[in-house]
Amino acid sequence: MKEEYIEKKNKKTIEYIVQDEKCMSCGACSGCCPKNAIQMIYIDTEGLYRPRIQNKQCVKCGMCLKCCPATEYPKNESVMGEYTELLLAHSTNNSVRHWATSGGVINEIVRYLLDQEIVDRVLMAGYDKNSRIETSGFWITKYNDLAENPRNYASRYVIAPILEKLKDYSNKEKIAVVGTPCQIRAISNWGGGIQNNKVFRIGITCSGGMSYKATEQYKQIQHCKTGKMYYRGDGWPGKNSLQENEMTIEFDHLGSLFEVMFSSQIFKNSACRECHDHFAEYADISLCDFWNSEERIKEKEGNSCVIVRSEQAKKVVDQMIKSSRIAVVRTLKEKEIVQTQLQVLKIKKGKTRNKFPYKCFTKLIDNIYRHGIYKRFGYKTYMKICRVYGKICSKYTL
Repeated sequence: MKEEYIEKKNKKTIEYIVQDEKCMSCGACSGCCPKNAIQMIYIDTEGLYRPRIQNKQCVKCGMCLKCCPATEYPKNESVMGEYTELLLAHSTNNSVRHWATSGGVINEIVRYLLDQEIVDRVLMAGYDKNSRIETSGFWITKYNDLAENPRNYASRYVIAPILEKLKDYSNKEKIAVVGTPCQIRAISNWGGGIQNNKVFRIGITCSGGMSYKATEQYKQIQHCKTGKMYYRGDGWPGKNSLQENEMTIEFDHLGSLFEVMFSSQIFKNSACRECHDHFAEYADISLCDFWNSEERIKEKEGNSCVIVRSEQAKKVVDQMIKSSRIAVVRTLKEKEIVQTQLQVLKIKKGKTRNKFPYKCFTKLIDNIYRHGIYKRFGYKTYMKICRVYGKICSKYTL
């Protein structure tokens, strides 16, 4: 499939992915290019990073297309992919659990891998005041900042092309990567450029990448254009917080203006609609929120749904439990997890995306985004769009 796509386009460069509006902004093409001919450039009109080729340097080797997760969208017949264990767990570090996302298990895993020298360094997204989108990919070699400032590495609701940082990767290193399904899949595609047996893949479930335009518009509405944005953290489900000097504007995440902007689908990268992978099925371990109704009512500090996939991941998790780095609340059943993610899964794994009402809806929101109509919207309008989307999804089964 991948080879057919490359041959169909005749020339072996990533520019055809961009032209076909399939780019997921993962940064893999930039990171894998042996001639450093691809740069990720921020496109202000889109609120996303896109690859740009330096034609004088490009030798059309095709490596960028081989790495790209958008040249094919493998669809696993199972809903969650292969796994060995399903757990509900959280970090035993109270500060990490409170200020990171969903119980802080990702933060805890990263620190444990570094502490035990299982990996040399870890690539993950974090807050960056110097970034156009307030988010960058970071190589973490010391875990102190993760423990001291866990909220800086909590969920970032924006697409950051973190895989461009793999330009610095050496095959002599053992690394871990924390990434979305497309980023994890890109690493699996890398082939000879990166040795998968030297990469511990930590997957984050993803309903679709989000443009930074959502954050800009949110700041505009809140009259805090230069504020520092935290999307989650501060308990569970967490808070959307804008901080500027001594002022803080914050709301509980669920039901907030930003949450309904996110759920309206208006700011999603349209290329992500082709993706069939919600649970990061190519990872060694995947993590997500457990949006169980009882959990949403009773839980205040947060737990992570932990999907253990590989033997290496199981060893790490078992060791972390034994050394009291994470605490297991209980084991989970696949049906429970699927139920908490059902609306997204109807799009990614079901037939909803092929239905006429859904196609009409996506055409509508694409025009709303493209023409900047969303700039006139407030909470009530976003909420109405969310209800329409919810009604469309409710008509179909997984």
